[in-house]
Amino acid sequence: MQTSSTYKLINGFTLIETVTVIGLVAIFLLFGSHLSTTIFSTYQARNEVHATAHALMFDAHRIRTLARTQKITISIMPICNNSWESGWIAFHNPELKFDIADITNPLWKKEISSQVTTIRPKESAPVSGTQFADISIKSYSHPKCQNSSIALESGEKLRHLSFNALGAAQTKNGGFVANRVVFWSKIFPNIEYHLVLGDSGRLRLCKPEAVNPKCTLSL
Repeated sequence: MQTSSTYKLINGFTLIETVTVIGLVAIFLLFGSHLSTTIFSTYQARNEVHATAHALMFDAHRIRTLARTQKITISIMPICNNSWESGWIAFHNPELKFDIADITNPLWKKEISSQVTTIRPKESAPVSGTQFADISIKSYSHPKCQNSSIALESGEKLRHLSFNALGAAQTKNGGFVANRVVFWSKIFPNIEYHLVLGDSGRLRLCKPEAVNPKCTLSL
């Protein structure tokens, strides 16, 4: 005949065992919830950075096609603070003049996510040839952004991407450019995408950890 204590062990749990199991389940749920939240946030941040870089690449392809079709130079430049973080404006620019105050009929403007930046995080390695900066324009008057979270980069060389009637990327002094713009996530600095303009005028999107395509200026 079984004793009552043996019966309890076979057919149920003691109060202490039940509380212990509930506590362990609660801990697992807590860590699982935190992990899933982090994974979702990382996924969302990567999507925002990728979408921003892809949007600039799409608009760059678009102005290049328009420049060749309409036989006129067309430019894209930051809306304010000389920072791509502010978004960009596209406009006809036959004389390569970049005073936004004089642009009365832009082709379009585009703003980007507030969680995307073009300021290199301290923990990230320096990147050569960044931001589509024109070395022939070393100082320029830039409109200030009303959004104080956008870094003021007006002291830097003027940033723009301009395609002439032949579809070639052109600088103010008539040279040609092989360059890049880099976008990072403000929340996860390890997330970055490069929009690279190669010597041939080909634009491509890449991330540093990817094998193909590589984030080099040469093709």
